[in-house]
Amino acid sequence: MTSDKMEDKRARTEAHIEKLQMYMKNGGRTLDPFVQMLHIEMLHANEEEAEGILHVTDKVLNPFGMVHGGCISSLADTVAGHHIASTGRLCVTLNCTMNFLKPAMGEWLRCRSKIKKLGKTVSTLELEVIDPKDELIGMATFTFYKMKDIEPHIIQRLE
Repeated sequence: MTSDKMEDKRARTEAHIEKLQMYMKNGGRTLDPFVQMLHIEMLHANEEEAEGILHVTDKVLNPFGMVHGGCISSLADTVAGHHIASTGRLCVTLNCTMNFLKPAMGEWLRCRSKIKKLGKTVSTLELEVIDPKDELIGMATFTFYKMKDIEPHIIQRLE
């Protein structure tokens, strides 16, 4: 890639980050079209914890009528990403592990995140996914690498 193309790509990335930060600063919950397509809603995110919900539709079910594992992983990834952003870090995922414990069914799935290690460059979060019966259906661990500091993206709890 030529230096002009790399500089153009860097400028577009920075412009997108600025747009995203302005959206978040003004109370936005998510700007990600993929997350919106899956009907994932962030309920809150702060330095203590983050929580999101996947509203189950026919489009996220596998052929057996259960929520597709990829959608559950996307819910966990979304919650973890918003949680780490609430600490003032723009991060990329280094690793994620998702353990599916039972079939996921119901009108929604809820995911909660807790930070286990908040490091200078590497941070680790653990998440649980529960169904409407409050049964644990999955657990995840995410490890993030900090790209840069940003303004903390706090999502206030919905009343």
